[in-house]
Amino acid sequence: MDTVIYFLYESQTMFFRSPYWSGKKDEKIKKIARLADQYFYNGLGQDFGGHPTMALRAIPIEKTIQDKQQILPYENVRQVVEREDYICVAHCPCRQRKNLDPDSLSCKHETRNCLHFGPMAHYQVEMGMAEVISRDEAMEILSKAADAGLVHAVSNTKTGPFDICNCCSCCCVFLQSANVLGLRGHQPSNYMIEVRIETCKGCGLCTERCPMKALSLETFPAAKNKEGKLAVLETEQCIGCGVCAHKCPTQSLKLVHRQGEHDFPEDMIDMAERMAKDRGRSLFG
Repeated sequence: MDTVIYFLYESQTMFFRSPYWSGKKDEKIKKIARLADQYFYNGLGQDFGGHPTMALRAIPIEKTIQDKQQILPYENVRQVVEREDYICVAHCPCRQRKNLDPDSLSCKHETRNCLHFGPMAHYQVEMGMAEVISRDEAMEILSKAADAGLVHAVSNTKTGPFDICNCCSCCCVFLQSANVLGLRGHQPSNYMIEVRIETCKGCGLCTERCPMKALSLETFPAAKNKEGKLAVLETEQCIGCGVCAHKCPTQSLKLVHRQGEHDFPEDMIDMAERMAKDRGRSLFG
């Protein structure tokens, strides 16, 4: 049943994903890419983003979490991967689409790092869109993505996720919804960044890496560095991904638990029902 529900909710945006998973670059796909981008900015993007329940949720880079004892299984990217028996990797549809659209800037990031599980993975492999990989290979892909400054994003469910994306701010439809259209993008994780004033050296690397532009350097009398500046967080913008903290040279940034717990959907059925309700629609009609 989860598989049926998943494909129902995916149906309106499947052309945003399925043509690009295989990595093909023929003229037909290039034409689709251009039209899909135009549709996103002139219509679909308004429906795609800005709702209480989103299809993807930021999942933290594990090493950036301060208190690892608090991590729940569905917020631990390693545990998500270890629970899966069948894993495949495909090309990132967002980066492929942008790279194929002549009206868009090309992205420098790796594209072969979109991970899929369960029925979705079986479908992609059977259709020649992806290839089977091991858990260790999946973790290596996630490690390289974190180093590159990409956001780990998992299907927004507590159980039975179908995807882990590795998103860049220049191509991802969720981050584009937030940064370009001014709408809500990824569902935030249960974490947010905390800055250690005592050790921050004001280098600005975190502001460059943050995909949400949630960090800025500001002059502070309390700063204990020669720059006299500290990284300051706009809490409403932070999605709790840990991308900024991952490369902090002084480990002055750490993810801490947000106040309260987000009520994430339990499974694909719950997520699809919430998404339909958010948009004033019925899931089956």
